Amino acid sequence: MSFFTSSDANPLHSRQLGLPAVIASLLVSVSVIMYGAIADLTTYQRWMNILTGSFGFIYALFLPALIIAFGRWRSILWWLLVLVNGLVIAWLTILEKNSLPGISLFTYLILLLGSAVLAGRWYTYAFVACSLLTYHFLPLIVQKAPVQVTTLQHVEVVLASIVLTETVCLLLDHIQRHFQRLAVVNQMTRSLAFSIEISQVVSLMSAAIQSVLDADTYYIGFVHDDLIDFELFYDDGEFFPSTSIPVDGSLAGWVLKHRKPLLLTDTIIQLPQLGLPSLMIGKPHISLSWMGIPLQSKDMVYGIVAVASYRREAFDAADLELLENFAQQASISLDNATHHAEVERRSMEDSLTGALNHGNFLKSLAAEAEKALTGGYPLSLIMLDVDFFKQYNDTYGHQVGDQVLVSLTGLIRGYIKSTDLLGRWGGEEFTIALPNSTGRQALQVAERIRVAITRLELYDREHRRIPPPTISQGIAVFPLEADQVDLLIDLADRRLYVAKERGRDQIEPVPEANPRLAEKKA
Repeated sequence: MSFFTSSDANPLHSRQLGLPAVIASLLVSVSVIMYGAIADLTTYQRWMNILTGSFGFIYALFLPALIIAFGRWRSILWWLLVLVNGLVIAWLTILEKNSLPGISLFTYLILLLGSAVLAGRWYTYAFVACSLLTYHFLPLIVQKAPVQVTTLQHVEVVLASIVLTETVCLLLDHIQRHFQRLAVVNQMTRSLAFSIEISQVVSLMSAAIQSVLDADTYYIGFVHDDLIDFELFYDDGEFFPSTSIPVDGSLAGWVLKHRKPLLLTDTIIQLPQLGLPSLMIGKPHISLSWMGIPLQSKDMVYGIVAVASYRREAFDAADLELLENFAQQASISLDNATHHAEVERRSMEDSLTGALNHGNFLKSLAAEAEKALTGGYPLSLIMLDVDFFKQYNDTYGHQVGDQVLVSLTGLIRGYIKSTDLLGRWGGEEFTIALPNSTGRQALQVAERIRVAITRLELYDREHRRIPPPTISQGIAVFPLEADQVDLLIDLADRRLYVAKERGRDQIEPVPEANPRLAEKKA
């Protein structure tokens, strides 16, 4: 993705920028016509002034339309105009003896500035050279003497032309760069307004940095505990795999701890001043310029965006301000993305326990079953129910009952992996999905949970210790025993009730994992 390409319309190369030169040319042309009409001249001289002024008026009036009409062949038109403008200046030096004093120099300045603004420096220098050549050769052709210009004056005109051309071109380059940066910031702002995924934010920032900053290296990292995880890391034309660095002892860590931007124009000198070591990641090159901005909202720091260069003084305050704009917009989107993810997460969870609600557990279980079929591995399901929970509620109160459910949820999480699924099936009944786990492994998990709940510390409303409840569990394995999700759930549920019928505080496993059934079979 790129925010700026060479095919983009250039706001500087428009008719508006050439308008002052056009107006000045029209005024000069009218002045020459009026001079020819009212001055004490011969008939020949009068008509030369009128015709020259008329040609200049028509030329200035229709030139903008001609430039637009040429479109893709504009470079050919510029070379043609270089020749025409050179001839115009040479002719005016001949006419000036019988016309307005200084008309040739004034017109030369108008055409020089107009050419610098619209065509650029090289066409302008070509115009200067062409003007000098035609000044010497055109009078020979028409056999008329021009206004005499000494060699020193020629040198002065050339030097002045170079100074004016470079000043205008550098100014336009600076303005163009500013326009380009504003365009990138505006486009990034519009794009980020619709981004609620962190990966989208990272991708947009990467495109923006590449578009307007001359960086050899840049990265975007997010803080996780004491590490900065680089979501994106680019170095010397190559994107590197995700990596992590410690917060302590790094430039990125300094920015995150102080929560403010940092610009280094010579890291060799400035790193020791900050008391930081030189840390090299990516390719074996030392970054001599570096700047970093924290990605943060009012309440939290998400991470950092940093750019670097192998050259000293590669960045300035304007670059830092631009990166701050990027970071500010990205931080707003990260804040939105974080809140969106939180809302999505909460919509999937049971409001009391934080376990997956019934509907989302079913969706997640179906997805895991599909993966298990594709990967050829088992998926075990545990159905768990708190024994005599209504009686427990009636005895100790619903607040204690809620405390039991919340504590049981936290306890279960301590015995399953982060990739396993925990859902509240309804009331006091829970479901646990264990991808890539056999029935015997599921039995071990269920037994640990059964034992652990006996050690659960619970208190009544008077803060007196009360005994924890017991739980019953049923286990089924996909696709070994049931090749459909609904059949798997039904089988685990039936085994749960078998466990209850056997006296509660029991586990009814799959036959292969049931020692009682295994002994009977033997």
